[in-house]
Amino acid sequence: MSGWRTSARVVGDWAAAGRDLVFPPCCAACRTNLDGHARRLCDGCRGALVPVIVDRCRRCSAPVGPHLDTASGCVHCRGEKWKLRRVFSLGPYAERLREACLRLKRPGSEPLAAALAEELFAAWEGEWADQRYDLVVPVPHHWRHRLWRTQQVPVTLARIVGRRLGLPVQMHLVRKVKFTPLQATLSATERRLNLRSAFAPIAGTRLVGGQILVVDDVLTTGTTADRVARVLLELGAESVDAAVIARGLGR
Repeated sequence: MSGWRTSARVVGDWAAAGRDLVFPPCCAACRTNLDGHARRLCDGCRGALVPVIVDRCRRCSAPVGPHLDTASGCVHCRGEKWKLRRVFSLGPYAERLREACLRLKRPGSEPLAAALAEELFAAWEGEWADQRYDLVVPVPHHWRHRLWRTQQVPVTLARIVGRRLGLPVQMHLVRKVKFTPLQATLSATERRLNLRSAFAPIAGTRLVGGQILVVDDVLTTGTTADRVARVLLELGAESVDAAVIARGLGR
């Protein structure tokens, strides 16, 4: 398995090098030329979109005060009965990062999604290596949403994270079976009710253990990722963590 992962990384790196030779890279956020730049974001955009957070909740990734024991959660997540083991985020859903997440919903935003996924990987590379995940799973959308939303943000994010980790991205384990209003339009209580029985396993699938990383763009109440995690655990996964671009705080 380790040899396969190394080969996947090498192929991905060569493909990226060839793409950059034909299409010189520019910043995915502001389109500034990135000649000789190793990242997909210019220094200015990266400074605005990748906040420096010294202390985070170990369970939900929310910023917290110093010297707090958050192994069992923090004020933002202690009351949540998640089946998720941990959440990893790039930063809070605020300011420039919030604007970027809203841009991800628009057509043509794949380069920005890829850039943010690269930054998410860079932020947590060390911890993710220790976790030794087996699969990366994007949060699925209902087929009716897929008809009018050309950009599937979780899929783009998962493919970048999976390539960086040298892991397969599995999109055929969980499906969304109920068409629901968008979570962003609802209160916290409504969000939890909105997704009840919304996800189900794909017929004929089964997992024999394994540690899974579920990927989405934003986590606020955690309902979406948690519902997907519950299905994966029912299928036989050993544990499920979530990786998101932004951790929403508030409603």
